[in-house]
Amino acid sequence: MRRGVIILALIPFLFHGTALFAQDSFTCGTHIVVPGDSTAKVIIYCGEPSYKELLSTGEEGPKIENCYYNCGSDGFIYALRFVDGVLQTIQLNGFGSGQSDCGGARNR
Repeated sequence: MRRGVIILALIPFLFHGTALFAQDSFTCGTHIVVPGDSTAKVIIYCGEPSYKELLSTGEEGPKIENCYYNCGSDGFIYALRFVDGVLQTIQLNGFGSGQSDCGGARNR
């Protein structure tokens, strides 16, 4: 019984650093973005991401892009997935490093 409890307690740590932890929202400075928001709104509120990854150009099917925001050594890296210009998912993607890029567009 005790072994089962310990194993259940350790499960979240097995996936640490992977993009398996979905989030309902992402905070940039004083603004909050949520799935359903446009790419333009996220850029206006959060500024340019730390890194962009184009997964599909939209020539054959939807345009899919991941935008990564590094929230610094005291925070996490967030992966925001956009499909045809609309935020679909927000996921934790490991620990951040260095200076935060999550203070909002005005703080950059």
